[in-house]
Amino acid sequence: MLSTRFVTQFLSLMYAGLLLVSSFAHADSSGQPGHLKLVTVVPVVASMTQELIENTPIEVTLLPPTKYNIKRIPGWLERQPPEAYPIADAVIGISSVWKSVDAYPALRNQNIAVIPIDVAQALLPKGEKVATLQSGGESTSYFWLSPANSLIMLGILHRDLLLVMEHHQIEELDKVKRQLNQNFDQMHKSLRQSQIELETALFDLEFMQAVIDKPELKDLASSTLLPIVEQNDMLDEEFATVLISNRKTNHSSFKSLPKHVFVWSVDDFSKSRDGSYTQRWQENVNQLKTKQKG
Repeated sequence: MLSTRFVTQFLSLMYAGLLLVSSFAHADSSGQPGHLKLVTVVPVVASMTQELIENTPIEVTLLPPTKYNIKRIPGWLERQPPEAYPIADAVIGISSVWKSVDAYPALRNQNIAVIPIDVAQALLPKGEKVATLQSGGESTSYFWLSPANSLIMLGILHRDLLLVMEHHQIEELDKVKRQLNQNFDQMHKSLRQSQIELETALFDLEFMQAVIDKPELKDLASSTLLPIVEQNDMLDEEFATVLISNRKTNHSSFKSLPKHVFVWSVDDFSKSRDGSYTQRWQENVNQLKTKQKG
């Protein structure tokens, strides 16, 4: 008959083994204990997150190829086998608006504990959400080009990351929190400054109307508070017009435009590019301000 001492020692060793396996499992999902691994399939979300988590032990990975425009990502998701997805602690997306770019189900298949973060709508009772121009069904507009929406997204992301950090009990939590809060404050201030400069430039340039050459740019056009007219209308009348486009200003389609039309070439954040999120926003504003210098 087994002695009580032997049974106690056996149970102690078994418990220690379970703890060791648990720690290995956590290290495998996050890269190292106390580390936090985030993933996303949305280029604009990756850009925003990368700047927010700068100088922290948190890492974010954009899963699709960086050359992919967001419109190609639904097809990319459909082609991925379940085993191709990594183990992650949290997945950040915009599936409340763009349902076709939802990677959460596939990532949950790899890790049942993966936490979803939706920066387009807070996953809280009566949580804040971005404003969209969709008339029904799924929106495909680039709602993140609205400065107000951009600030909402940043706020949701910041708050949820703080909660995820506490849940995972990452190392030096207070220090990482301070860094994340500092990054958030700097980004929020920069985005507000870009928004003010944008409004000032639009007022000073005395545009009378706006035109877009792609429907997904309507959220940005709406944020200018200018009447949005069709391209044919801008040619028939000689009102000062800002033509918002994600094409370069030297694109062949702009060569025959009348003088009262100014082409505002913007980075629409639909794919990865160099520069931080706030730098890219400021560059958009600077593109408009070149009209003032001209």
